[in-house]
Amino acid sequence: MGDPQPIDPSILPRYAPQRPFPPYRHALGVTPHPRTDPAGHSYGLPEPAPGPPLTIDGWAVNECYLFGVDLYNHGYVWESHEQWELLWRGAGRQSRPALFLRGLIQVSATRLKLNQGNERGVSQLFGRSYSNLMAAVDGSGQPYMGVSIEAFVASLQEFIEAAPSRRATSVVVEAPTIQLVLPAA
Repeated sequence: MGDPQPIDPSILPRYAPQRPFPPYRHALGVTPHPRTDPAGHSYGLPEPAPGPPLTIDGWAVNECYLFGVDLYNHGYVWESHEQWELLWRGAGRQSRPALFLRGLIQVSATRLKLNQGNERGVSQLFGRSYSNLMAAVDGSGQPYMGVSIEAFVASLQEFIEAAPSRRATSVVVEAPTIQLVLPAA
């Protein structure tokens, strides 16, 4: 089925505009693996450093986190997964930021499986991402790390549920994006 083309960067806000996008979006089994294939866009490069840990007070200036959102929003789903994983590794297994990051990583993986037409994988990963993202919600209805989680999960669920009918008709629908609610200056 394939994911829609990357969104025009002038349409969506960039949260880490100083970080350039890779020259292509990695599609499993279609493009060279970015790190292991000599033709990959990140082959031979050192693994990026995550920088400071993701915290509730510092998320809005955490370049690694913000770049992950940019990558995801512009269709670089595999790359967003990799970016958020850098932060997840340092967040502790069961901390609230770790569950949130795990949920975002699983959202990216869900989209990768959706692109492959792997409906079983989509269902399993979306269920896990839903559980992890909802574990980060504190019941206040306030965004967590800038994300209105309930609204994002609902739009993602609608997108996923419509996938079989899109495949049958070749209709291209943009995946839901993450629109961060930035703290007041």
